[in-house]
Amino acid sequence: MFDTLLLAKILSSGGIVLGLSLLAERVGPRVAGVLSGAPLGVVMVFFFLGHEIGTDTIIASIPHAIAGLTGTLVFVYAYYRTSLWPFRFGILISPIVSVAAFFGVALVLSRISFTHASALVFTAGASITAGLFFRSRIDNLRISWRVRMTPLVIGFRVGLSTVFVVSAISLAKILGSAWTGLLIGFPMTLLPLLLIVHMTYSREHAHALIRNFPIGIVGLIIYLLSLPFTFPAFGVTLGTVASLSASCLYFLVLPLVWRIAGGVKSDVSD
Repeated sequence: MFDTLLLAKILSSGGIVLGLSLLAERVGPRVAGVLSGAPLGVVMVFFFLGHEIGTDTIIASIPHAIAGLTGTLVFVYAYYRTSLWPFRFGILISPIVSVAAFFGVALVLSRISFTHASALVFTAGASITAGLFFRSRIDNLRISWRVRMTPLVIGFRVGLSTVFVVSAISLAKILGSAWTGLLIGFPMTLLPLLLIVHMTYSREHAHALIRNFPIGIVGLIIYLLSLPFTFPAFGVTLGTVASLSASCLYFLVLPLVWRIAGGVKSDVSD
């Protein structure tokens, strides 16, 4: 059973990050950045935890999971700022500082009692602020050339993502519900994706991912808010499917909103 679950974690985490990195290369960092805010890593963590320790701890962790997304936004801000520092090995400094910033915020949030409403207001304010900040400073830079997908490249990407995802799941199992929720905000898929794009292409391409990340958080919040209803009603597996479907509706509607907004902007400029 242990070997089967571990294999499932490796395959799912590696597949998600590998897929997002390919999207960044072939479709653009804008789409990959938005989808990196989708509940991809969260689905894995809560699905495996639900089967291993039950759903009560998961449901109790939801307010802190929502509030913990503020830590994720601090993480991407710290990554963006430190990547601008003129250090020769800045690519090593950025993840260290940004992860430390995340856990610093998480430590503070762990001492606060959140309700669903207060957590939602708190994170919504942080998301809007971060979204406006990144949009005013970062361009949607596309990748004009793609690295060749060799077995070594694929193995590195899968291995890097597996380390972060499996570590987050393992920590969540041994900590209380507040920290279980806060660890959901840990960028377990975003961090390896940023490192892959940063190392393979440039910091500006990694910044393009960061620019669009706050937009994707909305889909993650929808997923989290639906879990207290779907898990008790349908169980872990079907509840995961139901909550993920609700989140997917947001990502399906988002391109339509972008097209309408683009059309309105064009009409105004004309």
